[in-house]
Amino acid sequence: MRGPLAIQLALLGATSAGAVWIAILSFGRRHVPGARALGGLSVAIAWWSLFSALHALPQPLETQILLTKFQKAGIFAAPPCWLLFTSEYVRAGWTRRASRRRILFLVPALFVIAIAFNETHGLYYTGVERVNGATVYHWGPLFWLGTAYNYALMLAGTVTLLRGLRQFPRPFRSQTFSLAVAAFVPWFGNAAYLSGALRPGFDPTPMLFGLSSVLFFAGMYALRLFDVVPLARAAVFEGLNDGVLVLDRAHRVVDANQAALRVIGGARGEPHALDRAIGRHPSELLPWWRDLPSPPAPGDPEPLLVPVGERLLELHAATFVEARGGSLLWMRDVTARRKAEFERTALERKLREQERIESLTVMAGGLAHDFNNLLTAILGNADYLVATSLPESERKA
Repeated sequence: MRGPLAIQLALLGATSAGAVWIAILSFGRRHVPGARALGGLSVAIAWWSLFSALHALPQPLETQILLTKFQKAGIFAAPPCWLLFTSEYVRAGWTRRASRRRILFLVPALFVIAIAFNETHGLYYTGVERVNGATVYHWGPLFWLGTAYNYALMLAGTVTLLRGLRQFPRPFRSQTFSLAVAAFVPWFGNAAYLSGALRPGFDPTPMLFGLSSVLFFAGMYALRLFDVVPLARAAVFEGLNDGVLVLDRAHRVVDANQAALRVIGGARGEPHALDRAIGRHPSELLPWWRDLPSPPAPGDPEPLLVPVGERLLELHAATFVEARGGSLLWMRDVTARRKAEFERTALERKLREQERIESLTVMAGGLAHDFNNLLTAILGNADYLVATSLPESERKA
C-alpha cells in the first residue's frame, strides 16, 4: 500500500472512530439542547469517512460507484444535522415543530434516492472515468443543486450559531466559537475539491472532519461543552409558574412555556400543544381575549386583572428586545393570592371587631368598678349616719 494512501486511510479511520465516540457521548447527554442532533451529525461524519476510506481502496469502477452512493447518504445527512444542532443549541423556536424537522431531512432524502437511480436519469453525474488511477466523476446539474443546498444549510447553521455567540453570556462564547471553527474547516477543503485546485479524485473533506472532531473534543472536555451550557435560562423559562407567551412584532406566538400551554388548554407534556400555538394570535388561543377592554401592552402602569371562570389572571406585557420588536405576555394566576388576601382582610376585620368588643368590655368593667366605688362610699356614709344619729324619742325630747 502506497504511503499517501496509507496516511489517507489512517486519517479517515481516525475520523470515523472519533465521530463514533462523539456520537456515543452525545446520545448519552440527551437532556442537553442539541445533543441528539450532534450525535446524528457525528454518525453522518462516521458514515461519510468510512465509505470514503473504502472508496479510496483499489476497487473495480462499479464497486466504487456503489460506494459513492452509500457515501452520499452521510454527505447529505450532515448539513441538516448541523443546522438542527446549532438551532437546538441556541434554543431556536422552530426546532420544537416536528413537521419542520421532518421537512429539513426530506430534501436530502430525495437527493439520496435520486443518486441511487442516477443510471436512469444521469442528472447527478453524467459520467465516471479513471485518471491516473483515480476515479473522477463528471458532475451533472443535480450535483450542483445538492451542493448549493448543503452549503445553504451549513451557512444557516453557522449564522445561527454566531447569533447565539452574540446573545450568550461571555462564559459560553468560547464554546460557540469552537463549534463555529469546527464547522468551517471541512467546507474549506470541500470548496477546494470542487474548484479543482486539488489532484483529481482527492477529496480532503472527510479528513478535515477529523480536525473538526478534535475541535469538538476540545469543546467537550477543555471547554466543557456538554457540562456547562446555556441551559439554565431555558430551564427557568420552562419552570416558571407564570405562563409566558413570546410574541413577535405582529403579536403572533413564537414560543410558550408549559405554564402558558396549560392556560391556553394544552396538557403538560402534550407533544403538539406548542405546535398548535406557534404562529397564532392570542385571540385565537384565549377565548376571553376579545372581551378585554384593551390588550396589555409594554409600559402599562398596572397589570390587567381578568376573571377566567373560577380563576383570576393577572396580565402583564414587557418588551422583548431579542425578538426585534416583539414582547413577552405574562399570565399569572392570582386566584390563590386574591383568596388569601380576601381571607386576610376578613380575619383582620374580625380581629378589629374582637378588639372593639374587648375595649367596650374593659370600659364597661371600668365604669362598673367606678360606680361600685361610689356606691360603696355612699352606702358607708349612710350606715355611719344611721349608727351615729339619736333615736327619734330623744330628738323629740
